[in-house]
Amino acid sequence: MSSERRSPLIIPITDLKYEDLSLEQGKSFRKILSKGRNAFFYLPGSTFTGLSSFQDRIIKQYVSIDVTKHCSVFQNLTEWLETLSADDARIHPITRGGEHDMELKMRLSQSDDGSVNAGVFDTAGKPMDITQLRSGSTVAVVVHLASVWTMRGVVGLSFVAVQIKLLHAPVQCLIAEEDEYVPFDPLRDV
Repeated sequence: MSSERRSPLIIPITDLKYEDLSLEQGKSFRKILSKGRNAFFYLPGSTFTGLSSFQDRIIKQYVSIDVTKHCSVFQNLTEWLETLSADDARIHPITRGGEHDMELKMRLSQSDDGSVNAGVFDTAGKPMDITQLRSGSTVAVVVHLASVWTMRGVVGLSFVAVQIKLLHAPVQCLIAEEDEYVPFDPLRDV
């Protein structure tokens, strides 16, 4: 695999365009496009930090990953978002945490009935259930930069996890606590 595929795909900000989508009053969404197509980028070697759900019309599932290694991608996106927004608009933070622990929360690609259709794959590239991913796993993620949203003077970006591949699962410690350790006594245990 070439070294280009191992680094995050940083979308040139000049390539990002958007088209307005009409919704209910007070809310607006703009679909983001790159060269006339959906905008995707790749985040290799990220750490999976959790899975959460939100009940709306359907149960929406969200995945969180540590993206500290890819901070330049999100700094570029924040700068681009600032150029789009009105002077009085507040920018919703793209990531949570600080400079050394940036976490991105994104929706899993789902069908209208709520079933997850994001591709989740194990280390061999075989499909697996998202619930089998353990916190601390190293993953590669293909992210869809879906839309710019505006609501009550706040502007933010929506991300959707399209594919997730497990690269390395965390090692689980099988050794009990020291105070539970009973030494082996060859005379007694014969």
